Amino acid sequence: MTWQAKPNHRSTGWSVFSGNVELASVNQVLAGITAEECEANARLMAGAKELLTACQSLLAGIKSIEDCIDHVDCSKDSGESYYSAIELAREAIAKATAGGGE
Repeated sequence: MTWQAKPNHRSTGWSVFSGNVELASVNQVLAGITAEECEANARLMAGAKELLTACQSLLAGIKSIEDCIDHVDCSKDSGESYYSAIELAREAIAKATAGGGE
């Protein structure tokens, strides 16, 4: 199940949910941060799983390209996995930064 960042209507801040279960919250007043920082932190937490997967995929794709260059043994799969990893990273970044988690 995906995680979502949503405004917390019980307090000043944002919460991260998995379905109807609240996983974490960021209280703006208690943390002493701005509303924007509060939202950004919650979105980053909500996108953590996707960001980790995207980073791991990018590293694997980069290694594949490096191996290809080192051994002059490029396959179509090397390039496709690299571009697939880039798309995963774009989606994860969008979720963590722009409203993609709601």
